[in-house]
Amino acid sequence: MTVHISAEVALILITSCVTGFAIFKYSSHSHDGSPTRGDLGAAVMAAAAVASVLAVLMGVGSGDKLPARGTDPAPTATSARALR
Repeated sequence: MTVHISAEVALILITSCVTGFAIFKYSSHSHDGSPTRGDLGAAVMAAAAVASVLAVLMGVGSGDKLPARGTDPAPTATSARALR
Protein backbone atom coordinates (compact mmCIF):
# COMPACT_ATOMS: atom_id res chain seq x y z
CA MET A 1 0.00 0.00 0.00
CA THR A 2 1.42 3.34 -1.04
CA VAL A 3 0.43 6.56 0.68
CA HIS A 4 0.98 9.75 -1.28
CA ILE A 5 2.12 12.76 0.75
CA SER A 6 1.88 16.09 -1.02
CA ALA A 7 4.81 18.50 -1.10
CA GLU A 8 3.08 20.97 1.23
CA VAL A 9 2.47 18.34 3.90
CA ALA A 10 6.06 17.08 3.62
CA LEU A 11 7.36 20.64 4.02
CA ILE A 12 5.19 21.16 7.10
CA LEU A 13 6.34 17.85 8.61
CA ILE A 14 10.04 18.55 8.03
CA THR A 15 9.80 22.14 9.30
CA SER A 16 7.99 21.14 12.47
CA CYS A 17 10.47 18.31 13.18
CA VAL A 18 13.45 20.64 12.74
CA THR A 19 11.82 23.24 14.98
CA GLY A 20 11.08 20.66 17.67
CA PHE A 21 14.66 19.35 17.54
CA ALA A 22 16.06 22.88 17.79
CA ILE A 23 13.86 23.67 20.80
CA PHE A 24 14.88 20.40 22.47
CA LYS A 25 18.60 21.10 21.99
CA TYR A 26 18.30 24.77 23.01
CA SER A 27 16.39 23.93 26.18
CA SER A 28 19.19 21.64 27.39
CA HIS A 29 21.75 24.48 27.30
CA SER A 30 19.57 27.40 28.39
CA HIS A 31 19.73 27.04 32.18
CA ASP A 32 22.31 27.23 34.92
CA GLY A 33 23.23 24.06 36.72
CA SER A 34 23.98 20.52 35.72
CA PRO A 35 23.45 19.60 32.06
CA THR A 36 20.13 17.96 31.28
CA ARG A 37 18.63 16.26 28.26
CA GLY A 38 16.24 19.06 27.31
CA ASP A 39 12.56 19.79 27.65
CA LEU A 40 10.74 17.21 25.55
CA GLY A 41 7.31 18.64 26.35
CA ALA A 42 8.22 22.09 25.11
CA ALA A 43 9.77 20.63 21.97
CA VAL A 44 6.67 18.59 21.10
CA MET A 45 4.38 21.55 21.85
CA ALA A 46 6.47 23.88 19.67
CA ALA A 47 6.52 21.37 16.81
CA ALA A 48 2.74 20.94 17.00
CA ALA A 49 2.24 24.70 17.06
CA VAL A 50 4.48 25.20 14.03
CA ALA A 51 2.66 22.42 12.14
CA SER A 52 -0.73 23.92 12.99
CA VAL A 53 0.21 27.43 11.95
CA LEU A 54 1.81 26.30 8.68
CA ALA A 55 -1.19 24.11 7.85
CA VAL A 56 -3.53 27.07 8.32
CA LEU A 57 -1.31 29.44 6.34
CA MET A 58 -0.79 27.00 3.47
CA GLY A 59 -4.44 25.99 3.33
CA VAL A 60 -3.87 22.28 3.79
CA GLY A 61 -7.17 20.43 4.00
CA SER A 62 -9.29 23.45 3.13
CA GLY A 63 -11.33 21.42 0.65
CA ASP A 64 -10.96 23.92 -2.18
CA LYS A 65 -10.48 21.19 -4.78
CA LEU A 66 -13.60 20.87 -6.90
CA PRO A 67 -14.79 17.46 -8.08
CA ALA A 68 -14.47 16.62 -11.74
CA ARG A 69 -17.45 17.41 -13.98
CA GLY A 70 -20.03 14.73 -14.41
CA THR A 71 -19.44 13.05 -11.06
CA ASP A 72 -22.90 13.85 -9.71
CA PRO A 73 -24.81 10.70 -8.87
CA ALA A 74 -27.71 9.83 -11.12
CA PRO A 75 -31.15 10.25 -9.60
CA THR A 76 -32.65 7.03 -8.34
CA ALA A 77 -36.25 5.92 -8.56
CA THR A 78 -38.15 5.30 -5.37
CA SER A 79 -40.99 2.91 -4.71
CA ALA A 80 -42.80 5.16 -2.24
CA ARG A 81 -46.28 6.34 -3.09
CA ALA A 82 -47.70 9.71 -2.13
CA LEU A 83 -49.91 9.65 0.95
CA ARG A 84 -53.47 10.94 0.73
